[in-house]
Amino acid sequence: MKTTVKIWVIAIVAGLSACKNQDDVQPSQNNNSGNSQITGKVWKVDYFGERGEDETHKFNGYTFRFLPENVVAISSPDGAFEGAWNISNSTGSNRFYLNATGNYQMTEISDDWLIVENSSTLIWLGDDNPQSAGTLRFVVQ
Repeated sequence: MKTTVKIWVIAIVAGLSACKNQDDVQPSQNNNSGNSQITGKVWKVDYFGERGEDETHKFNGYTFRFLPENVVAISSPDGAFEGAWNISNSTGSNRFYLNATGNYQMTEISDDWLIVENSSTLIWLGDDNPQSAGTLRFVVQ
């Protein structure tokens, strides 16, 4: 009987740990060469859209500095905000993790974005959720 209970407990724990909510995904500490391309620059949102709607205007006056310590410093007309960022391919696809708080705009862009293009002058990100069809593009200011 004890062996059967142990097997059930192990199976339940293994099953629960295998389930992962996408909202729980955190930036990994993997540091790849893509990170160095974007640090040390001032970026602005060139385009932000969801569900076919251009919402770029929500980020007028915002600037983003991606710091080497995986901190993003954000300046806006509403004040300054800080968050975390990272580039990783730990899930099998290149991802740009962005997590910032402080106002509605920060919650809108906080996500684990798929990297469409990443260069020293352009960060082009897409949402993997077809319901949202989100796109976020940063360009060097």
